[in-house]
Amino acid sequence: MVAEKRKVEISADPRFSDSDIEELAREFEAVFQVHTAKYERFGLAQYDPILLIIFYEITKGFFEAIGKDAWEKIKKKLALVVSNRNEVSEVEFHYSYGPKKVELMVRSSDGNVVASAFDQIQETLEIVERTKGDGALLEFDSRLNKWVSSSDQTSGEEKVAFRFENQVAATVGSVTVRGRSYQLTEENLKELAKTFAGHYLKHEHSGPPIGRIEKAWYENGKLMVSGVVYEPTDERGRTILDAIKKGELKGFSIGFSFDSEDR
Repeated sequence: MVAEKRKVEISADPRFSDSDIEELAREFEAVFQVHTAKYERFGLAQYDPILLIIFYEITKGFFEAIGKDAWEKIKKKLALVVSNRNEVSEVEFHYSYGPKKVELMVRSSDGNVVASAFDQIQETLEIVERTKGDGALLEFDSRLNKWVSSSDQTSGEEKVAFRFENQVAATVGSVTVRGRSYQLTEENLKELAKTFAGHYLKHEHSGPPIGRIEKAWYENGKLMVSGVVYEPTDERGRTILDAIKKGELKGFSIGFSFDSEDR
């Protein structure tokens, strides 16, 4: 009896080369059932191109089961995809580990940095196990050459500056990102609602979390959310909170995956 391949999704910003993503997918296909999609983020004027790799649910031994040869080929191709852009890219790895939703992020224009981060994904499981709460957010520190937790301060004991209730995060309709038009459908927003709860809020998608989405749901053509903004602990955080209170910062930036024919 042949074991069913585990699933992985590769979603790439349109600024990545289609041929590079296809070659990366072929390396993953040796051990995974692969789905590829495009990825866009709206709500920000500028952002680094994102390559998102979703492993879905994993258990201990998951990464060892991939095999050294397949792992090395994937790592080599992943490094090449980033290096070929010659600009900073953001690579994210998402997975669920037990009840915890885990997000890993590495930013670099150096394929070797991304390769090192990929090599150490297995070690993030130990960090996740020590992390309180039902989520974990880790970033790869290229100076230390290791994954570090960005969610250490979100143990559930942090102070809340204020709560936001019943906020509209997105609506059904057309959205334009860098001159490209996309249609957000009811199905798109319902899918986002399933995964949005539990996500940390970050200013410009960098630095420590400034809050968290606690609840997300679809209602009458809208993606609705409720959550909290944390009491800041440093000057950067106080500046961000002040901008939110003044209305200078409002709304959310949301990333979504779509098949090419969905545009």
